[in-house]
Amino acid sequence: MLGGLAIELIGHLQAQPTEKAALQTTHDQSLVKALEFLRSNSHRPITVNDVARAVAVSRRSLERRFQEEQGMSVVVALREFRMNRAKGLLLDTRLAVKEIAYLCGFHDVRSFIRVFRGECGMSPGRWRMV
Repeated sequence: MLGGLAIELIGHLQAQPTEKAALQTTHDQSLVKALEFLRSNSHRPITVNDVARAVAVSRRSLERRFQEEQGMSVVVALREFRMNRAKGLLLDTRLAVKEIAYLCGFHDVRSFIRVFRGECGMSPGRWRMV
């Protein structure tokens, strides 16, 4: 249990400087809150419904406003935060890929590797060596 907490703490500390998704600034306070929620919780297995509840708007309204203002879905933005975190952890730590998957909000390492490969064109292990 302590090992898991230590890994989560390392991931949280590593997350701050590396999570910079290419998102635009906005004056819509709901979207500002949604972006902050995504940034702060991307290491957790959150859903679009969790984001909508956190900013007190309907899921549909959040998705529509997000697409209009950011040009991407909430899911894509969350994936960007997670992939940026994963890239940083791969380069800055010696954590196992399985641990990094967990720290980036993935339930299992296979789905993490599949998403990472789709986003980056290579496996997490290969990314680490580049």
